[in-house]
Amino acid sequence: MTTTLMAWAAGRRSRAALLTRRFLGVPDQGDEALAQALAAEIRAERPATLAGGAWRLIELMDLGPLPEALADALVTEIEKTAAPPLPLLLPTGTRIADVESARIAGEALALRALTKAHRQDDPRVRGRLDTLARRGPDFDGVTRRASALHGLAADAVHYPHATTRLVDELARAQRPDGGWGEAGAFHVVQALLSVEHAEATEALRRALPQLEAVRGADGGYGSDERGWIAARWLRRSGRA
Repeated sequence: MTTTLMAWAAGRRSRAALLTRRFLGVPDQGDEALAQALAAEIRAERPATLAGGAWRLIELMDLGPLPEALADALVTEIEKTAAPPLPLLLPTGTRIADVESARIAGEALALRALTKAHRQDDPRVRGRLDTLARRGPDFDGVTRRASALHGLAADAVHYPHATTRLVDELARAQRPDGGWGEAGAFHVVQALLSVEHAEATEALRRALPQLEAVRGADGGYGSDERGWIAARWLRRSGRA
């Protein structure tokens, strides 16, 4: 599967494909220039949601230096309480149609971005992380718990109990076919990939049939972001 994924990523003009090439050790000659061009395109975007702003920040950090002003703006944005527009479509392709799940997912993605931007010790961010760690393991449903895990994972050292509980809950919810029912497998896998935890790795291995089921003839997995997740999923599962 790695060979077909390499063929899929070759020459593809997207951040996810560029990261996949780097990860697999087959960068294209023009990738540095491509990273700069993609970053310029992303900076020109004006996301309308908290999740969109968080993802914009994550993309820019993947492509180049930390955009300090955007990180500062996201700290302010995370304090707002307006309900997100529905449905919320996440970069993994997961579509969330209820307000509370969308709110949790948007805030968790913002916390992921802000922790990656080293803003976790800002009191406004730390307070949100503390609340997510306290409430997240008891959230109803796989989608909400996966969002919570993804939001906490980059600062898991501060929340070992919550992180372990969330991983255990997601592993217990896994079905015989390796999936999680209506909860998008890529949404859950993205969260499990974000933590170094033995039970998470085992759950990722059990979920591999879900990956094989959606592999396209071009070697991709339905979207560029899913291709990037697949590369890490295969590596973590010992298949790459």
